[in-house]
Amino acid sequence: MTDNESGPRGSSAYPLRRRAKRKKVYKGARLVLGGGASTIDCVVRDISLNGARVKVSDVTRLGGALRLVFPDGETLEAEVVREHGLEYGLSFKPGRRPSLAPPSDPAEAIAMEMDSPWLYGVLDQIAAPDFKASAEVQTAADELRQAYDHLKMLLGQRIGRY
Repeated sequence: MTDNESGPRGSSAYPLRRRAKRKKVYKGARLVLGGGASTIDCVVRDISLNGARVKVSDVTRLGGALRLVFPDGETLEAEVVREHGLEYGLSFKPGRRPSLAPPSDPAEAIAMEMDSPWLYGVLDQIAAPDFKASAEVQTAADELRQAYDHLKMLLGQRIGRY
């Protein structure tokens, strides 16, 4: 079954209306209700750019606006859009990208990988005075740095801010 077919668990009574790819997770979090008046422990079962599926441990009636708070402090404003037993579907308010959400576009996944500083570290080592690189190696390293920066810029234009 794909994310855009009927579900959950194959039931046609609950059609999935997901606009974004979901990532399966098993991560503890808290639901903060009423502006902080009460909290409920939950487990995030899957997450996307737009929402999440959470499970609570006992029967609780949830509805309306709340915050999903992870142990690292990440807080996402959300609204309950579905209830099925102990599981709730949350829709996130726009403006914040959940750190656990999968990329929505393959170009975004590539851009995120390119944010890793490993290549710049290698190029800096080649440029270091104690490396004593030949002129040919130094030129190739400079060209690689320029090409890498250009590729990051082009991907950024394609996907916008991620």
